[in-house]
Amino acid sequence: MRGMNTIFLIGRVGADPEVRRSGRGRPWCPIRVATRREAFEVDGARVERTDWHEVQLVGPAADLAERRVGRGAIVAIEGSVTYDGWDDEHGQRHQQTTIVASRLVVLRSPAPDNPNRPSVSLHRP
Repeated sequence: MRGMNTIFLIGRVGADPEVRRSGRGRPWCPIRVATRREAFEVDGARVERTDWHEVQLVGPAADLAERRVGRGAIVAIEGSVTYDGWDDEHGQRHQQTTIVASRLVVLRSPAPDNPNRPSVSLHRP
């Protein structure tokens, strides 16, 4: 039986995207997306926490981010979670968790008063 690795996030983009190109010219773009959640302290007090997610956009989703996403934009991401591990030169183990996006929806641009930026943009693979 095959497993399922799907994640959905809705959150705010932390910085303006910087789209890069692979050797073959394919666009890709790392972004950080903040989500908020309610958590409870040991004493039972409710607190709000912010989680930052590393997201990798590729292909048309990266192009869409370049045109429509900026710091503070609200986006919806659908993708899968990947885990990469490596040892540094001191033998210390490191791990990176990344979401590889298969779908990007721009729910709100950072400049809604700009008529050239629609409030909703959609990328489907």
